[in-house]
Amino acid sequence: AALEEELGKRWGLDHVAVLASDRQPGLELVGSLAARRLVDTLDDRMRIALGWGTSVEAAVRRVEVERPVRVEVVQIGGDLTMPTSSSGHQLVRELATRLGGEYSYLPAPVLLESPGLARQVLEDPAIRTELDRARGADLAMVGIGVPGRGFAESVIADAYTGEPTPVAVVSARLVDRDGQEVPGPLRGRVVSLTLDELRKIPTVIGVAAGVEKAPAVVAALNGGLVNELICDQPLAAEALR
Repeated sequence: AALEEELGKRWGLDHVAVLASDRQPGLELVGSLAARRLVDTLDDRMRIALGWGTSVEAAVRRVEVERPVRVEVVQIGGDLTMPTSSSGHQLVRELATRLGGEYSYLPAPVLLESPGLARQVLEDPAIRTELDRARGADLAMVGIGVPGRGFAESVIADAYTGEPTPVAVVSARLVDRDGQEVPGPLRGRVVSLTLDELRKIPTVIGVAAGVEKAPAVVAALNGGLVNELICDQPLAAEALR
């Protein structure tokens, strides 16, 4: 409770849940906390913009409701060739199924080979429609990744060469320690909400576990990229330190 209060006060968060454990518990119990918060927040006719990766997957797989919630689940950005269970397509479908709602896909990769190709994809009416749906979401859930750790984070970080060094990956975008997107050509190759668009969503739940993610979580908090945080005790303590 003390960690939750201090995190919330320091970064002006609307909600914080810290798993009480002095060990590294893995994602399972943190996912359960995130799933509980998501369900408690939802109401009929809400729209959820969903990220991808193992943290989001851990939450989605633990969502249970007593009655269907007529929500719409959309993707924050395109997809990566990831393990099937962690892909954006799989996760929006599974979350919508578990809640009893509807879903739609963003039919594009999240990372294109060039900025020119990305511009062409972003002009496609179907892509514009899906990103507009994500922009209009009432709630978003995202993982907070460390560049080079995890499949998606490695793919994105490996495509970047330059300065400054990124410390986080949020919504497929490389983030510096202040929570701003790292400049460079990679920025123009991404098909997802921008960080400014993510900040405009009323509720953005960040999910992370493991003390090694502390710098990434601090970066996301410094940049106001999430206003709710679900994490474990070692990560919370290190982020505050």
